This record gives sequence, C-alpha cells and structure tokens, in this order.
Amino acid sequence: MSAKSLRILVGVVTGALFLVASLAMAGAPDKVELSKVKEKKSAVTFDHKGHVDRGVKCETCHHKPKDGKKEVSCYACHQKEAAGTTPSAQDAFHKQCKDCHKKEGKGPTKCAECHK
Repeated sequence: MSAKSLRILVGVVTGALFLVASLAMAGAPDKVELSKVKEKKSAVTFDHKGHVDRGVKCETCHHKPKDGKKEVSCYACHQKEAAGTTPSAQDAFHKQCKDCHKKEGKGPTKCAECHK
C-alpha cells in the first residue's frame, strides 16, 4: 500500500470515528438542571458533557427502566416522593452522585459544593 493510500485510509477511519462520537453525543444535553426536586436548597446544574468528556459511560448513571426500553429521563421513574421500591429523585441523585464521587475520590460530596 502506498503512503498516499495509507494517509487517505487513516483520514477516512479518523473521520468515521469522529462521526460516531459526534452522533453518540448528539442526544445528550451539555448540562441538566436538576430542579424538579428543589425544596430548601438551590437547584443543581449537572455537567453532563463534562462527565462524558471525562469518560463516564452513560450506563454508569442511567439504567434501563423495568420495562426494558431505552434509557429515559431520571424523572420518568424518580419523582419528588419515593414510590414503592423506587427512591425519590433527590435520594437517587444524592446516592448516585455522592457514592460515585466518594468511590472515585473526586467531585463534590458536601451540600454547598453542588447547591450553589
């Protein structure tokens, strides 16, 4: 294979990888305001893109609903109040975010670090 053909092949593969990555991020909002559970503290703005850019995989936080369909908004299952075995949105966010931040040894874990 000639050097020119190799450069073209590398360019096409690189472009395809960029396209796949762009399409994967197309449906993901950059930042999500977690305000549906706001009560005493200010709403939290979750840096969705920042987490994805740091390599956090979607399934780390998002799980498939019990009906097995595609992942949906957290609020599709988690409401202001707990329902049966489904925790409230606030409890789910606190557990998911704080537990991960403690496990990874980085990220906010105190109230004022998220609620600004």
